Amino acid sequence: MNEETSAVVMELAGDLMRCCDNAQSDPAWERAFYRFEGESSWCRTNGVQVAGSEVEFLDAPSSMQKNGEKLRGLLGKDQCLFLLEVDANARYNIKFDFENMKRWKISKQNGASGLPVDD
Repeated sequence: MNEETSAVVMELAGDLMRCCDNAQSDPAWERAFYRFEGESSWCRTNGVQVAGSEVEFLDAPSSMQKNGEKLRGLLGKDQCLFLLEVDANARYNIKFDFENMKRWKISKQNGASGLPVDD
């Protein structure tokens, strides 16, 4: 990643941490995930925070979606999937996939935990 893409990733990580801090969960959040899936004409996002044994969906700010679209453009990809993970100690990790848009689904349907699943 170049300096500009790194800056966007850092901004996304900061936004996700602030989103978790604003949610004021009890117990306090420990880690969170944000999934972005998009192409040039559409995108889909969702995120969760983990607090103790609870996994709760987040209402991520629209700036995160805009930065996800910006990141996709900076990477020069027609389609882009990324999973951003942050923890309460401000550590973060981002994974990308440009082919398998089904990876890292976040869902609680059919008894799923809400944590990302690697398909």
